[in-house]
Amino acid sequence: MKFSFGDIIKRFSREGRTFYLFIKQTAGYRPRHIGTFTTAFNHKSAVHGPDNNERMEYLGDAILGAVVSEILYERFADAKEGELSKVRSNLVCRRSLNDIALRLGFGKFIRRQLNQDLAATDIPGDTLEAFVAAIYLDGGLGRVRRFVQRHIATEQNLAVAVRTPNNAANYKSTLLEWSQRTKKEVVFETHISESTPRQFISHAVICGSFAGHGEGNSKREAEQNASREAIKKINLAKEC
Repeated sequence: MKFSFGDIIKRFSREGRTFYLFIKQTAGYRPRHIGTFTTAFNHKSAVHGPDNNERMEYLGDAILGAVVSEILYERFADAKEGELSKVRSNLVCRRSLNDIALRLGFGKFIRRQLNQDLAATDIPGDTLEAFVAAIYLDGGLGRVRRFVQRHIATEQNLAVAVRTPNNAANYKSTLLEWSQRTKKEVVFETHISESTPRQFISHAVICGSFAGHGEGNSKREAEQNASREAIKKINLAKEC
């Protein structure tokens, strides 16, 4: 007996339907084995043994690296090996994957038992790698490639990765080091815009006063840009 998409959805609980529809929208196709994706979102702090995502993270890391390498090889026909490696590193580094996972809404579905702010951990990026493995196991390499092109190796992300050197100035670290040295409080107020395409928007606040504005395709990029603007105004910052 064949079941329609509506019949399949009816078999889930409300929470299960929400998760299924999230996977369908994010992966770009109707998953055949939703349990594979469930495992991808099980952090080891919440689920022990073979039902957590550690093994899938390992597989996803290898697949993602290979797919991104192939995309870059085709996209930049005249680039040398070192240039391609730099761009790939910028695309799939942990902070980039963390930002992409959070922007896609992974945080709502990750099962974990840690009290730490999810954005301050590598769990989102690890889950994204496990998600790539789930797509591969459930739908094949072609679907992985389409997902990567839609969400990771986008033209916008490629442009940022190309112009960002591996040793790019770390304005946020510089600002935080200044904060520790001068005993002045620095905090970042960062959120995702409601516009399309969605952007991260960050405000650097020094001693309770606005000091810098930044925008970017990732949380890190927005905070770096806000830090760069704030650094220009450091000599104007008032004592706390």
